[in-house]
Amino acid sequence: MPHPKKLKIAVLGTFPPIRGGIATFLHHLMESPLHRDYVLLKFQTMSRKQGTVDYFRESVPEKMLRVLWDLGRYLWFAERQRPDAVHINTSFGAWSLWRDLAYLFLSKAMRKPVLFQIQGGIADQFLEKQPVWKRRIAVSLMKRADRIGVCSKIQRDGFSIYGLRDRVLVLPNMVPANLNLDQNRQAVRDAFRIPRRAVVLLFVSAQFHRAKGVLELLDAFSRIKPLNSKAVLVMAGGGSQDKDVLDRLAREQKNGSLILTGHLPLESLERLLPAADIFILPSYAEGLPLCVMEAMAAGLPVIATPVGGIPDLIEDGTNGYLVPVRDVKLLADRMSRLIRNSRLRKQMGENGIETLLSRYGKAVAAKTYDDLYQTLVRGSHVSNR
Repeated sequence: MPHPKKLKIAVLGTFPPIRGGIATFLHHLMESPLHRDYVLLKFQTMSRKQGTVDYFRESVPEKMLRVLWDLGRYLWFAERQRPDAVHINTSFGAWSLWRDLAYLFLSKAMRKPVLFQIQGGIADQFLEKQPVWKRRIAVSLMKRADRIGVCSKIQRDGFSIYGLRDRVLVLPNMVPANLNLDQNRQAVRDAFRIPRRAVVLLFVSAQFHRAKGVLELLDAFSRIKPLNSKAVLVMAGGGSQDKDVLDRLAREQKNGSLILTGHLPLESLERLLPAADIFILPSYAEGLPLCVMEAMAAGLPVIATPVGGIPDLIEDGTNGYLVPVRDVKLLADRMSRLIRNSRLRKQMGENGIETLLSRYGKAVAAKTYDDLYQTLVRGSHVSNR
């Protein structure tokens, strides 16, 4: 018997070597069991300069010209590849949402079923800040999507006031089963010039924006460092439009208070994670951050803020700690507690691995997307008869 033809899914978003949560998610999606049953067609929507100085210097007309060129390129791509469905990955960002709504509009104009997946931000918090006319356009375009995917229940609730909640699904992110847990930790530390006996606190973000809690993290670390001489703060990623953040980082680095790795390829980051001891993300807002999930997969206890879907991952006192946004005192206390107790770090790390793999392992998450892709394509066939 002939094998059934594989369905083609156009996957739009930010792919490596560009860094960030969406790029990491799509890397794992493309390598998940889905690739055995589908033809996953990559289409890069982000400038390859993303995160660099050149990207931040790009003028508004330059951004618009680039986006218009890419939209034309997408029309050629879709005509040539003829996907059965389109999976668009975006976030509530100043540029990214509007750019990706344009991809949604074009996809529906070509009569393609669309999963519009929003990785970061909350609908009402973003849209209520927009002028009324912009808000109406955004909601009207999102209503064209066959399904809207988000990372957490709180994100789904943000769509209620726009009459969209019924088509919004909470979809799992996915992480690998483990991250080099059997590697030579000391060799990795040597490569990053981390002192041999250090207790490493790791922070990861594609952009060091104020909203990532960078200043609170540095304030908390300054408090605990005099009493915890072995503590080392490592910050991976970089780039920011916040001058005060950049000035503070430069000052702390000069004082020898922290190690800045710069942007790392995904493979290097996956090696660094299990070579650390504690992961910290004191953000003001998040979706369901992949960096937290990958830290858990690497066996690290996590200290984070209870925003977005993070409380779905972190149970306070079991696999990490939750601290209120901007609470430097409590953040410092939880950092110090874990620095001084290696047994507690180990137990929380093991609990985190168990939590993560039971709910977000690649095989578990891939089954959800498999069912959704099938539903999208079947619905398209019915509606087009």
